[in-house]
Amino acid sequence: MAETFSGTFSIAITDDSQQYADFLIDKINKYAEKNSILLSVEHYSSPVAFFDAFSTNKINAYDAIILDVQMPDISGIELAQKIRFINKDIPIVFISDFPQFAVEGYEVNALRFVVKGSNDFGKKLAECLDYCRTVAEFNDNSAYIYQHGTSITQIPYRDILYFEAMRNYIIINTIDKKQYKERKTFTELQSTVPARFMLSTRSYLVNMQHVKAVTATDVILSDNTYIPLSRTYKHELTKAFLGKK
Repeated sequence: MAETFSGTFSIAITDDSQQYADFLIDKINKYAEKNSILLSVEHYSSPVAFFDAFSTNKINAYDAIILDVQMPDISGIELAQKIRFINKDIPIVFISDFPQFAVEGYEVNALRFVVKGSNDFGKKLAECLDYCRTVAEFNDNSAYIYQHGTSITQIPYRDILYFEAMRNYIIINTIDKKQYKERKTFTELQSTVPARFMLSTRSYLVNMQHVKAVTATDVILSDNTYIPLSRTYKHELTKAFLGKK
């Protein structure tokens, strides 16, 4: 089982059946809860709608894409070919009633082909998601752009423990015990960082990737730093920590 990825795990589902999509989302939510991970799932009922969004502003928005094979307008196989033209690495999982499409699926470098209604469907889906999480961790090179005077430094988000507000400045605290001070409001900051960063108070934004425990009054980070936790943000942060949706 994959254990490394603890940021927000983002999945896009393209299936023209709302009923089956709801079933699939329920399975994925249970997987996320069992593995205590943050989850984001978007469902597209049309392959055209998905590709319009993906090819414009969501090329790097997802850690995995789940496609039904038989859909109107264009098939899942054809959609995967379009995806591969602009993104050769994102994991693609096909789900279909017809296993004979599996060969075509692997021609577009699909991670797995899972047959709907198979006896081991839940197990196969979990294995796919485990692998997708591993790939997401390996590819997580996103970084915060820190500007100081004329110099610019990229700080990988995975290396940031928390942000702290201090009047008109923010303090960036990293796993190697370094601190970076930047003139910026907390409101500006929140609009730019990934969803893995959550408020614990109005003055602290913690990286959920580094949260190892949550108490009644504090968030405990991987380096044993205690960050205060207010009642206002306790429910959402605790829910995210437990991986519940």
